[in-house]
Amino acid sequence: MEEMLSCPVCDTAKHPDSSECTFCSFPFEGTEREQGRFRGEVIVFGTKVEKLQKQMIWAQVILGLLCAFGLIVSYSISMELGEFEALVFAITALPSLIFGVCAILLKKNPLLYSRIAFFFYLGFNILDGILEPASIINGILWKAVIITVLVGIMSTASDVMKKAKQAPFFYHKIFPKAKRRTILDEIND
Repeated sequence: MEEMLSCPVCDTAKHPDSSECTFCSFPFEGTEREQGRFRGEVIVFGTKVEKLQKQMIWAQVILGLLCAFGLIVSYSISMELGEFEALVFAITALPSLIFGVCAILLKKNPLLYSRIAFFFYLGFNILDGILEPASIINGILWKAVIITVLVGIMSTASDVMKKAKQAPFFYHKIFPKAKRRTILDEIND
């Protein structure tokens, strides 16, 4: 019986004749430099995951506020017509509800839902700017903050997803077990 080795990164047992870990791709037969580089990649990946988690919290707060303020504005618009108009409220509240859904589902697939929120927010502001050009300047600082947060989360999520596709070790650190394969299949471009 062959003696098993343990991977120093993921603690997976491996045969001594394996050139790399099948779970995390650690190079068993690599030079010290290659092994050190791989360990560095693992540390950088962990840092990116932590950064992504912090960005998701910020994005959820911002999208939640957009949803809440949008619902308040929708209600006030529907009340200005004299009495509560359900159809007017439903039409004006739809964008707010989309932001709310993106905020809730952001942790399940940050890349997808941040893209949906970003493009919807951008499209909404472009349409608003066409209909009322003065609205482009109104709240420009908030618009810049919202766009910056959404672009930042898309960038970080894209980096994390690319690395997660390289080895099971990386995506096991991000996604719940049942969703791993589904999410990786969705992001394979």
